[in-house]
Amino acid sequence: MPFMFRTGRALSPLGSLASATAFVVAVVALPIASQTAAAAEATLSENSIEQQIQALVPSLEDYISANMKGFDVPGLAIGIVAGNKLVYAKGFGFRSKGGPPVDTQTLFQIASVTKAFLSTTMAIAVDRGRLHWDDRIVDLDPEFQLRDPWVTREFRVFDLMAQRSGLPPYANEVLTVLGFDRSARIRSLRYVETVSRFPSTFAYTNTTHILAGRIVARAGGSSGLECGASERDSRPARHEEHHL
Repeated sequence: MPFMFRTGRALSPLGSLASATAFVVAVVALPIASQTAAAAEATLSENSIEQQIQALVPSLEDYISANMKGFDVPGLAIGIVAGNKLVYAKGFGFRSKGGPPVDTQTLFQIASVTKAFLSTTMAIAVDRGRLHWDDRIVDLDPEFQLRDPWVTREFRVFDLMAQRSGLPPYANEVLTVLGFDRSARIRSLRYVETVSRFPSTFAYTNTTHILAGRIVARAGGSSGLECGASERDSRPARHEEHHL
């Protein structure tokens, strides 16, 4: 059967084959060309962002130096990532007054910034189906217990991250100073009187995040409490070392 274009002109079988082949090649080439153009545009965009950052570096460094003096900060390090690429990294000042200089490999105690890594790792576990935000904590960690049996039963994964346990702020923090390990701190929560109705009130507690770290570690196949940044978190920035 002759191949018909919209012009209505009939083609011979040989002409039909050649035209059909050209049509298929064109249909296949269009998405490839679009993807190539999109990739080129993304590269140009990333290069543009990197150029803008490099142009701002002198002002950024002046701002850092001025504020280090203003806030009496002996040293710091800063890195800027754009398009999954580390485009700027530099250390400023000293590790302590009179101490060695800060460089891009200096390790800092980042305190509760680790909670951002923890919540990100937990969200990745949820995305991968290893956890659900509304999972009951007692189903994930049978040793978990709070003073109120109903709260113990209804306490969920998202309640850990939202810090709305009803416990007082900094519940049982003193146990760390006294040398108790993290398992003992988690276990101690069952003896703490609540100060607000669950889950109505935010209260900053560290022990619930220790529990969250244990749950995420188990979801990832580890029996320990440690929950570091996953390979997925650290790979794009090409970190050679990361300690949480």
